[in-house]
Amino acid sequence: MIELFEDTGEFWLPDNPSVKVGGTVSYSPGERPKLRLTGSFRSLEEEIQSIGQFKASALEKIVLGRTARARNITLYKCQDAGKTVDLEYGGTPEKWMEASALFKGAHFATEEDIQFTKITVELSHLDEWANLFVVDPNQCVYDSKARTQTVLYQIPPPLEIELNGHWKIRLALEVSGPALSRPQKGISVESRTCIELVPPAPCPFEKLIRELWTISSLVSLATQQTVFPLRLTGRACVSSGEQAVDDSGASVDVMYYVPELERPSKELVPPHDMLFVLTDVLGDPSFHIRSWQDATQAVRSVLNLYFAELSQPRINLEPRFLRLIQALEGYHRRKIEHTELPEEKHEKRVQEILEAVPEKYARWLARKLKHSNEPNLQTRLSDICKKYRAIMNRISRKGSWIETAVEIRNALVHQKEDARQFDIDEILTISERLKLLLDLCLLTEAGFAATEIELLIDRYWRRNPPLLAIDSKRMML
Repeated sequence: MIELFEDTGEFWLPDNPSVKVGGTVSYSPGERPKLRLTGSFRSLEEEIQSIGQFKASALEKIVLGRTARARNITLYKCQDAGKTVDLEYGGTPEKWMEASALFKGAHFATEEDIQFTKITVELSHLDEWANLFVVDPNQCVYDSKARTQTVLYQIPPPLEIELNGHWKIRLALEVSGPALSRPQKGISVESRTCIELVPPAPCPFEKLIRELWTISSLVSLATQQTVFPLRLTGRACVSSGEQAVDDSGASVDVMYYVPELERPSKELVPPHDMLFVLTDVLGDPSFHIRSWQDATQAVRSVLNLYFAELSQPRINLEPRFLRLIQALEGYHRRKIEHTELPEEKHEKRVQEILEAVPEKYARWLARKLKHSNEPNLQTRLSDICKKYRAIMNRISRKGSWIETAVEIRNALVHQKEDARQFDIDEILTISERLKLLLDLCLLTEAGFAATEIELLIDRYWRRNPPLLAIDSKRMML
């Protein structure tokens, strides 16, 4: 997926294989797969009519192809991206299409056929997080007399983990090398850490991608970086379709739109700059990943806000603050049970209040009291701080910063003219404390105990000390 791809061939629709159209299929990282056809699957009259109609572009669920280099090609969910029709010189239409996914190496005749028995993926920052490939300098001995240099390394055995629903993960190292060149000027050994995801039965591609997100998001939490697929290969499992039977069990390269690939970060993240690394979960890796699987279901919207925060480090201060506040509110609502009264007592109290007011005001008051049993923002933040009191007391022993956080939220949301104006350093400091709270919550969701979280935070702070305040003038530069 990080490599350019372009090939020419002929393409057709599964339900009409007799009409084959020449064209070029291409893929660039950070873009959708594209197909340029020098003709059309439809008649000239249908193409001319579609140009003058104001309607959504036609969608072809499946387009099959056969190219010179890649051989079998399947394009999934192809949308018209533009067309031209030359009426004067023969009327040959030229069409451009964009696909949701490109499968290189197999034909899938129907949407139901797009199933895999496993996928193998290389993720950004996975090498640094796993840190499996380590060459010991003491084993690379240079013999000055014989003038020989020994390069010795050992490939560790794969790590196999069982997940919920009998899914399995296999974390392994692929080493290529030593690579030789002519003339011989150097020698190199390269390693890639890959994840193999195996479902209990042949699984649709889109479900596999959702399960893959569970793993990549856990690595993203650990590395504090946006983690995304760099390469993805699947083992096809085709069950029907004349064009597809021969491809059952084929190795299929998968390419689809990943926005982060447009400008991928080439910087390595040192393991000591991470919240946690692979060795921190090796005691019971299945437990940690299963815990995170449950979290991705229970607090998915919270995770979406959190990872949006990681993917946009340069976002303006106010939107970042509001995003963190919203994520913490959502986490408290889903994971921490707290109401002023038990639900039955609250309903009884509301009913008594409504019966005591004039009937003409009862409906209006009922709407006002609909969420009256829910805690306010200050209570929610205080509840989470109490859960992590040992760590939060090291940031600030006073709870007044929570009141300030509520004031900032109200000022930004309600936009009142007489609202207090807050300095940049104050908003920044509060935002960092909210980010810390959210980190602590998600470490819990990843299966770490309170004592383990304190050790992880201590280690992280040695390299990334907590931000307590910052000079506002310096921030402006």
